[in-house]
Amino acid sequence: MAYKIEKIKTGIGELDKILLGGIPKGSTVLVSGAAGTGKTIFCLEFAYKGAQTFKEPSVYITTEQSEEELKKQLKTFGWDPEPLIKKNLLKIIKIDIIKGDSYINKITNIVKQIKAKRLVVDSLTTLSEFFVSADIEEKRGVELIKTIENIFPIPLSESLVAKTILFRLIGELKKLNCTTLLTSELPEQGNWLSRDTVSEFICDGVIILRYLEYAAGGMPRSILVRKMRGTKYDTSVFSMDITEDGIKILPLKKGIIV
Repeated sequence: MAYKIEKIKTGIGELDKILLGGIPKGSTVLVSGAAGTGKTIFCLEFAYKGAQTFKEPSVYITTEQSEEELKKQLKTFGWDPEPLIKKNLLKIIKIDIIKGDSYINKITNIVKQIKAKRLVVDSLTTLSEFFVSADIEEKRGVELIKTIENIFPIPLSESLVAKTILFRLIGELKKLNCTTLLTSELPEQGNWLSRDTVSEFICDGVIILRYLEYAAGGMPRSILVRKMRGTKYDTSVFSMDITEDGIKILPLKKGIIV
């Protein structure tokens, strides 16, 4: 008898159909896209619907926008976060990495506090860049580099060190046993699926948000599930629209250049 993977619904109906039932429970999924492709709205809906519809406590970590800005964005779709926040079903927390917040410990404490099942980190790009610079400056960063050099007796590039530390960062987040979305900036042109060029290999899933082109002009948004361990999924490119009710996913219209 085949082992059945437990899945959680994202709350975005058509995406759950694409994923044949949802994201495998406990997965860490990278949501990559250029500016304006809808990463934050996508992740807000995942966290809000998780708390509101499925009663799964959700934590949304922001490193760029304020908590109030994100609450206002939720309310533009008719989603009131306040009742969920009062019931400890939803936490929206700004981590100020410039002030030196110990963000791994802070995220861990918040997740444990409400026994979160869903976690969003927006964005991994900002978090990882500051994590790398801070970690290298601290004693544990120096010790990590020495350990790597003992294994690979060659001069270490800054890129290799950064990727090694990023691997550890995502590993720490995986230990929280949440179904997690991590956002990453994605260049308009390039061969990688994330800005750091490595998180797409570490994460269990990758969802790509892009702008496409109409043959006659225009720039519609699109969504593609590029990777999802533990489940089959539809590999087609779909049209994605941000409506007054949230994310809507539809088959691509004729005339769109992929």
